[in-house]
Amino acid sequence: MTAAPPNNVRYYDRANDRLVYVGRAATTEAWDDWWRTDALRRAVTAPRNWFVVGNTKKHLAAGARVLDGGCGRGDKVFALRRAGFDAVGLDFAPETVRAVHAAVPELPIVCGDARRLPFADASFDGYWSLGVIEHFFGGYGDIQEEIRRVLRPGGTLFLTFPSLSPLNRLGIRRGAYPEFRDGPEQRDAFWQFAFPSATIAADFASAGFELVHEEGRGGMIGLREELGPMGRALHYVETHQGFPPFRAFYVLGNLLLSPFAYHIRFLVLRRR
Repeated sequence: MTAAPPNNVRYYDRANDRLVYVGRAATTEAWDDWWRTDALRRAVTAPRNWFVVGNTKKHLAAGARVLDGGCGRGDKVFALRRAGFDAVGLDFAPETVRAVHAAVPELPIVCGDARRLPFADASFDGYWSLGVIEHFFGGYGDIQEEIRRVLRPGGTLFLTFPSLSPLNRLGIRRGAYPEFRDGPEQRDAFWQFAFPSATIAADFASAGFELVHEEGRGGMIGLREELGPMGRALHYVETHQGFPPFRAFYVLGNLLLSPFAYHIRFLVLRRR
């Protein structure tokens, strides 16, 4: 999962019952900066991505054709291909895609927009959308339509997005977030929304998807966001998980906190 930049301010949009993250806009330049690294080939090929691979194996047969729409560096695409899936990636950060082509030329990723996919109808068995739909202030309807179009009937959508957790609901009740006031300044600096999970599930159900599985994930990020400046220690642990004790602490924290303080919801949906 991808956490928001630490300088983002969260507002509560009461009319739409969602959190609005404002700070740095989610532009192609921002994503190129986000994914940039000096060790790109290792960043793409080293992660095992057990969460993505394991859930794909639960719902799709070996050799299934899978699209990662909004793939970033493409490490999930690489992991899925290593696991025997015919995986393809798409991202709209052009410098990132060019850098991946140079560093990992064997990896099939293309530069494109998830709202206008350059693929034929019903051409995929599975679709991973990892933290994408929340970044469009005007809504995710075009993305939803394109997902449905390129998935075959019976195909599986794996969807993650920031979501309002019970901990967030507690913050809303105690007035922890300033009220959102829509305007050009806020829209120009918009990063993402955090949605009620029931809203997303209902929207996709009305678009022809059946909910198969749902869970909350990322409890440590969810807690860290609520701690403000005091969350810096958790952010340090989060970004230094190569140190085994930090990794163990982070994994255990996520296990214990995710039911209450999840940062994202993970939905598995089947296209009818």
